[in-house]
Amino acid sequence: MKANLEFNLPEDEYKFNCAVNGDKYLAALECIRSEVRTIYKYSELSETEFELVERIYSMIIHYINEYNLKFTPD
Repeated sequence: MKANLEFNLPEDEYKFNCAVNGDKYLAALECIRSEVRTIYKYSELSETEFELVERIYSMIIHYINEYNLKFTPD
C-alpha cells in the first residue's frame, strides 16, 4: 500500500512538518513517558510530589491510549 500526501507550501508548512516529523514527536513522547515513569517508580518524593507525578504519568498514558499511539511497529 502506498500513500501520497500533498501540501501547499508555504501555507501548509506546519502540517507538512507534523507529517514529516511524526516519528520524532512520538519518540519524544516516549522519552517523556519513560522519564516520568522513572521519577514515579524510583525517586524519593513527598506524598504531594508523588501524587503530582502520578497524575502527570496517568495523563500521559490517557492521551497515548486516547490517540491510539503505539511506540513500536506491530
